[in-house]
Amino acid sequence: MRDQAPTSVRLARHPSDAVGQIRTLRGGHRGRIRGALVTINQALAGADRDGERHYYPELLRMKGELLLQDATGRPVSAAEDCVRAALDVAREQGALFWELRGALSLARLRVTEGRHNDAKAILAPIYDQFTEGFETADLRAARNILNAPPS
Repeated sequence: MRDQAPTSVRLARHPSDAVGQIRTLRGGHRGRIRGALVTINQALAGADRDGERHYYPELLRMKGELLLQDATGRPVSAAEDCVRAALDVAREQGALFWELRGALSLARLRVTEGRHNDAKAILAPIYDQFTEGFETADLRAARNILNAPPS
């Protein structure tokens, strides 16, 4: 009988597969969030090891989102650091879609903090670079934040 690698190790070698797996694991249950964090850390390590970094900004963003879900009263600085790193990597890659998703995560955090103007300042320059696809979920979400009345 052949030894099979655990799913999380296999996913670490295929970041695109890890993204889907993590989405199914992050359903709010603390154990699932922790399992998703383990998987995402393995996927990030695999991407670093193999140089497969196309999904790296999304993995970092998702890690930040998971850390926010798991924060429950703790500082959110680690989560924010992950999202900011996702934005930086997306910019380096010239990956506008991943940059938008990272900016959306950070803008949503600012909205929950009551910092609506900061949220708009994060999103506007990225949103303004798009010339099509305005009915996609991410661009609609960005537009909703940008069009929200000042608080």
